[in-house]
Amino acid sequence: MRVLTPEQIEKMRTVCRLGREILDIGAAAIRPGVTTEEIDRIVHEATIARNAYPSPLNYNGFPKSCCTYVPRPNGGAITRRSSRAQAPRRLAARPLGRSTR
Repeated sequence: MRVLTPEQIEKMRTVCRLGREILDIGAAAIRPGVTTEEIDRIVHEATIARNAYPSPLNYNGFPKSCCTYVPRPNGGAITRRSSRAQAPRRLAARPLGRSTR
């Protein structure tokens, strides 16, 4: 186990705080009718505004600043690439709570 210096610990706290802020901003944008493209833009702009770089962007060719998906009615994610899957998806309202699986 590596022991961090006080300076490294402070940097970790800063990075974690920034990450939490950006996640909160992204989460606040989620509502029915908002596209995954819009959420990605919001997260990207919030990251850049904090003088940071969105790590997922261009990682192994990933084209976005965050990973979002629209759940299917049966509880899975849309994962296959098709002409329909390429278009920005709109989020649908669904009840929160425990899964019945």
